[in-house]
Amino acid sequence: MGIIEFACKTINMTEVLRCTFHLSKPQCRLLVFLLYQNKPLTVQEISNKLNLNRTTVQKNIKPLFEKKLIRRYQRNFDNGGYIYEYQINNKEELKRQITSVVKNWYDKAIKDIERWE
Repeated sequence: MGIIEFACKTINMTEVLRCTFHLSKPQCRLLVFLLYQNKPLTVQEISNKLNLNRTTVQKNIKPLFEKKLIRRYQRNFDNGGYIYEYQINNKEELKRQITSVVKNWYDKAIKDIERWE
């Protein structure tokens, strides 16, 4: 994630994501990780790549799914059973929502500044 230099403060894009979607730090870490993946991944694959406990991944992936930030696919096995795989739901929609939050903040800041006259 990029960093934005803003006057006297550096704003990390991860913080913008956390604020926009009301995420905890672990949830945001998972979301950022999935943003850069090109294929659906299982909880075990995510756990291995991020060096996190499987339970931690499962606990933090659920709110991302409930907020529709990620999709869940069911992969069925030929001999029965299935496993879930996860992927970002819609990158363009995420971009739109983040842009909207930043633009609203900007518009409010400009209105406040203009009231100084």
